[in-house]
Amino acid sequence: MECYRCGGRMFSGNRCLGCGADITVYRRIIRASNSCYNSALEKAKVRDLTGAAAMLRKSLQLYKKNTQARNLLGLICYERGELTTALTHWIISSELDRRDRTANDLINEAFGDKGEFERMNTATKKYNLALKNAKNGNEDFAIVALRRIVSQNPNMLRAAELLALLYLHKGEHSKAFRVLKSALAVDRGSTTCQRYMAEARRALKHKRRIARRKEEAENQGLSRDGFQDSELAEGMAARIAMMGLLAGVVISMLGYFALIRPAQLASLNREWGEKLIMQDERVSDRIMEADALENEIKGLQDELDEVRKDLDRYTGDEGIITNYEKLLLAANAYINSDWPGLIEDINGIDASAMDSEVFNSMYSRLDSYVHSGELSSRYYESGMNKFAAAQYSAAIKDFETSFEMNESNVAALFRIGLCYEALSNDNAARPYFEKIVNEFPDSEFAALARIRL
Repeated sequence: MECYRCGGRMFSGNRCLGCGADITVYRRIIRASNSCYNSALEKAKVRDLTGAAAMLRKSLQLYKKNTQARNLLGLICYERGELTTALTHWIISSELDRRDRTANDLINEAFGDKGEFERMNTATKKYNLALKNAKNGNEDFAIVALRRIVSQNPNMLRAAELLALLYLHKGEHSKAFRVLKSALAVDRGSTTCQRYMAEARRALKHKRRIARRKEEAENQGLSRDGFQDSELAEGMAARIAMMGLLAGVVISMLGYFALIRPAQLASLNREWGEKLIMQDERVSDRIMEADALENEIKGLQDELDEVRKDLDRYTGDEGIITNYEKLLLAANAYINSDWPGLIEDINGIDASAMDSEVFNSMYSRLDSYVHSGELSSRYYESGMNKFAAAQYSAAIKDFETSFEMNESNVAALFRIGLCYEALSNDNAARPYFEKIVNEFPDSEFAALARIRL
């Protein structure tokens, strides 16, 4: 846990040793945030994604730097087919805690497979188009598109919810029931799906009750007709009446087909001709819409390419996030006096790829310190301590590093020669003394080097 005021990690009871701030309430807030995260994790394990998402949002309201809660919330959004929201949470998490690679791993795993990304992105576009058709009254087109989306992406709950709603609106309650049953298997805590499911069950129960009453009424009617038929069959008068009725029906049918039917056929032909014309107009409109959608898809594809380039610029090997991580490692090495680590980390940064004023300022300070004489002096002092402790091999490395950082440090060259002499390696010591005599003849170590030669 870090202090909310100074960012320190040293505490004594409920006090920060760095700035002395009282962190009692701060500890309680973090514990409450972690408690919400644990509750959300239990809900997520039993597929209550809606309940888990609500608890995670509450956890982040209490403590926005709870990256575990943010990563899990992004994972739940990704599971529900909400790509943009998931990516947003993971990028924020990676910026808040650069030492934790979990968010970056989730981004690479979710969006590394371009085929999978394209499939889910296409499903999102189709869902938006289906939603537009549904709002415009083209429910049949919306249902066809949503059925395809749900069959290819069963976890896309928004598409399943919209499809179930359209089925309920059209009175196809059994189809809505099947869609909602599959959706609740993905997220059993979805209040929208539960509300639609209650409506579908109520309507199906009402239909079954009406069908049962109709069946009972038909059975009673058949019983009465059978009783009446048996009475009529007993009398000759009923047979004569039936024959007369049949003759009347035959005459009526002849009149219908001779006089009425031709007029009806002509009317039907006119009606179907008008419908065909309207259908042709609709087809033309759909073709125009398809052309417009194609242009829109092309524009969205260009935007997607730009987003991918930006994503590579952030998450690549030489990207912004990597440079920030290297700068933090260099700063940590500076704080811990890890000079070899500081040199390695600062040399691995590509400052030309960064346009942040704060980043460039910090990088310039650390880079200036690395190439200043102060760091060279620190290595020289370290070498002197090791020389005094008879650690000559280790001292040679420090003296060499000191001279590499400051090529006017003649004392470091002289000490290297002394270390090799102490190691009984005069042949290795001679080049250093000769370098002092030839390149630094006016220095105070030139005379001493000539004596050694």
